[in-house]
Amino acid sequence: MTQQASVSYDQVPYPGLSHSHTHPDSLATIGRLLGLQPAPVEKCRVLELGCATGSNVIPMASSLTESNFTGIDLSARQIAEGQKWIYELGLKNISLRQMDILDITPELGRFDYIIAHGVYSWVPENVREKLLSVCRQILAENGIAFISYNTYPGWHIIKVARDLMRYYSRNISDPIERVTEARSALHFFSGASPAEKSGYFSLLKSYDEFINFSENGASPKTDSALLHDELEEINQPFYFHEFIEQAEKHGLQYLGDFEHAVEEKLPKDALEVLRKKATGLIDLEQSCDFLVNRTFRKTLLVHKETSISRKLTPAKAKEFFIASHAKPAAEGFDLHSKTVVQFTDRNGSALSTDHPVSKAALLCLAEIWPRSMAFDELLSAARNQLNGSTPAQNGANENTWDTDANVLAANLLRAYGYSSELVELHVFQPRIAAHAGEYPTAIPTARYQALDGESVTNLRHERISLDGFDRFILQYLDGSSNRDRIIDALINGPAADGTLELNTEGEILDPDEKQELLKQELEFHLKWLAAASLLLDC
Repeated sequence: MTQQASVSYDQVPYPGLSHSHTHPDSLATIGRLLGLQPAPVEKCRVLELGCATGSNVIPMASSLTESNFTGIDLSARQIAEGQKWIYELGLKNISLRQMDILDITPELGRFDYIIAHGVYSWVPENVREKLLSVCRQILAENGIAFISYNTYPGWHIIKVARDLMRYYSRNISDPIERVTEARSALHFFSGASPAEKSGYFSLLKSYDEFINFSENGASPKTDSALLHDELEEINQPFYFHEFIEQAEKHGLQYLGDFEHAVEEKLPKDALEVLRKKATGLIDLEQSCDFLVNRTFRKTLLVHKETSISRKLTPAKAKEFFIASHAKPAAEGFDLHSKTVVQFTDRNGSALSTDHPVSKAALLCLAEIWPRSMAFDELLSAARNQLNGSTPAQNGANENTWDTDANVLAANLLRAYGYSSELVELHVFQPRIAAHAGEYPTAIPTARYQALDGESVTNLRHERISLDGFDRFILQYLDGSSNRDRIIDALINGPAADGTLELNTEGEILDPDEKQELLKQELEFHLKWLAAASLLLDC
């Protein structure tokens, strides 16, 4: 990041966001799948380059108290905000530093995981080279580096919208005025298409909707994100093979990517042709990018000396914690029969199986979602659901037990290959509460974030949006308040001053009726907070 960029980020800080794929659990899971022995997530050293206010790394530090975290950013304002957050939470295992990436030396220490999200494409060439050099110099022997960047060919098309916005806002110095003019220019051109629609105007219309309007319930792109992404002076996309060539020059090699299942979404005949034409993994990945018009990558790198095994066997699945919210497409099926049942996730990915234990296992996982289970625990729970938790029960023997374990492992790995939303693999099991106890306890970081924002980070390192009711009660979920105390606070607070409107359908409620309605509302929200992985299992 340049000094000019520092001024820009001090004027308009980047929005505080967490990124689930950057969590050490996500990096270590990919590493373990591919034969590495990465550092335990519970006790590791993590470095984030371009950490902004620490909104990504601070929640990690809060939940991984035996691990150590360092964040670096050039923006003094953002680092100061993050340091205040750390002080308020009383965290001792994290430090944020105002520092230029160019000034990093081996004296900073060695790290098991290095994160550089949203940095590489937005800095000059010398900083990009230094970033890769840092990964080589201070990444631990079995360490994993995460680097995200914009990619061609997708950004060739997006660059048209970027150039348009930058051109019409080029003479405006005030950041907010510049963003406003950029939005206005794109919106005008997207609606000024001739009678005959063309791909060009369809592109502008699509990107206008992306940055200016809500899409599928998502919020429009914020001013600060637009300023530092599309309107930033430096925004350099790369072809995947170009990025890997640069990484290899610094003694690094390609481990893998998130959105790892992109190949499974390609036409099978086209994929078969690409595999035959490909000269290797990098060539195949680049070909897939051309086919899907990829715009962004989240790439994992390791040292060139690291041994990688890309042959996945069912036994691999037995090493992980498993989570899934996949549901059967049809209800009322016979769990014991060999009837094929399809399980789908919220994005439409599906796994079909006739294996009774696999079907029972997926039902068990859906029942405890968002929590996870170790493989052996899941196998036992599935067999128990089929009226036999040990090989001796239900006529089972050791051979059928082993067969069930192998088939279940193969199905879980196959589902994970289809989509990580269908079945999740983890090396770390966060302390997610199954339900709100008598004295519910929310994550400290989420309680802090809720003081002045609607977005918080949960125990799965996901962003969760809260409404006003959630934000209010979250301040009382520190393990010291029961439901009666929380209801009293609601009655004397937002219910009394009118900021909380109860749906009474026009009826005037007496105090007892109002209290009963608040009890129901509180229980609903506590259940939702537990399902959103925001409550701790204490």
